Amino acid sequence: MKVKITYTPEHEHAAQATLAALRAMYPAARVHQSTNKAGVSAAFLTVTNPENPHHTNKND
Repeated sequence: MKVKITYTPEHEHAAQATLAALRAMYPAARVHQSTNKAGVSAAFLTVTNPENPHHTNKND
């Protein structure tokens, strides 16, 4: 599952609260954040299935 939260500086508090709530539900999730030149920021949360992560090849 991937979640992208796009926000402007005036909505940063709400975006960070949302991200914190998602991290509490999925503590093993990876989070990346970026900001573009127009001041719009994005937070990306990636949750993998611990039983079958896509980056693990079980056919080895």
